[in-house]
Amino acid sequence: RGDGNWSPIPCLFDQRTPLTEALADYYDNASPGDLIKGHNRFATFTSDKRWVGDLQVLQPGEGYLLRRMAAGIVSIHFYKQNQSNVESRKSKAFSDQPSAYSNPQAATNMTMIAKVDNLLSLSASGLLSLSVAVYVGDELAAIAEPIDSLYFLTIQSDRVGELRFEMNGETLLPFDISTNRYIDISNVADSHHGSLKAPVLLKPADDNRPYKIIENDHVVIIRNSEKYDVTGKKL
Repeated sequence: RGDGNWSPIPCLFDQRTPLTEALADYYDNASPGDLIKGHNRFATFTSDKRWVGDLQVLQPGEGYLLRRMAAGIVSIHFYKQNQSNVESRKSKAFSDQPSAYSNPQAATNMTMIAKVDNLLSLSASGLLSLSVAVYVGDELAAIAEPIDSLYFLTIQSDRVGELRFEMNGETLLPFDISTNRYIDISNVADSHHGSLKAPVLLKPADDNRPYKIIENDHVVIIRNSEKYDVTGKKL
């Protein structure tokens, strides 16, 4: 089913199967912006006909969702693999697949392609980690490492609220390049933000824009390095 709708895709293989092989039958029908996601990983189809993201392998027994951007209904066939390929694949550890944060308590997720502003400068400064963490309230919902300078965030939470982004404990604020404005992004199940060409830009918080943090389960607004409650009272 197309037009940006999600359709369930089961993994019908008996062994771990590379995404490109598993969706080989869909290749000629795929279009840029198509997404396939599991519980804690996703990949998107590019204009040069590649699947890019941290979802590289389909796991037996797991379910996936495919978002097809083009119109129309397409059937996908999963072909039985010959035994020699199966044995070869079983011996492959897929050690190149990056680790992923998982929140087994969450029944829903949303996805995002993001980029951290001045990531190369931050990397050169010797930061302990370039991981981006995403919170909904005080619940950790995602952790991701950069892949070719982009973050493929699968945000796993059933909570309602704005997303909060951090790197090394420092707040990052989502910025819309097209409107040149900071934006608020809420957790909405099965929504998607950003693309390979126009990722959501995450900028380190500065003193020029108020931003929110969670402190002792309460929302605290930071403005000019001072703390205020939601009523505007200085703390």
